[in-house]
Amino acid sequence: MTKSIKKNNKKKTNNVSKEIYSIVKLLVIVLVILGIFYFLTVYITSKKENKYVKEEKTGNVDISYQEILAGSSFNIDEEEYIVIYYDMSDKDLKSNITTSISKYESKEKHLPIYTVNMSSAFNKKYNSSESNNNPSSLEELSISGPTLIKFSNNEVNEYIESYDNIKEYLD
Repeated sequence: MTKSIKKNNKKKTNNVSKEIYSIVKLLVIVLVILGIFYFLTVYITSKKENKYVKEEKTGNVDISYQEILAGSSFNIDEEEYIVIYYDMSDKDLKSNITTSISKYESKEKHLPIYTVNMSSAFNKKYNSSESNNNPSSLEELSISGPTLIKFSNNEVNEYIESYDNIKEYLD
């Protein structure tokens, strides 16, 4: 009788050992897969340029500006800066604004320019049929069409609507 009890205990011990081995093996496989994904992600993101800096070629001039979310408009770490809000899905408008920005940035003295893609889902809540041309905070920001806002000390200093007026301001 004691031999059968010992055999059963040995079988149970072997079964438990096999289960523990299987669990450890599974955990090691999962950790290896997660490690591979982690290193691939790090490798891929390190190869890309900063995703917030957009660089486009227009003629012989390289322009470089930052695309931001509308929610960041009032808290950029610059004393003075310009934010241009427009629908980037409109290819003609995007091309025209990019050209105007390029000309503006080629000037000896110019302010930093940030752009906001108003067709982005993150910025949709700031689209409106009527604009507020004197917002004092982000909650009051309401954009209707292409708009340029010049900020001084994170407050609206100038508010310009329509591409033609923006172009004139940047020229």
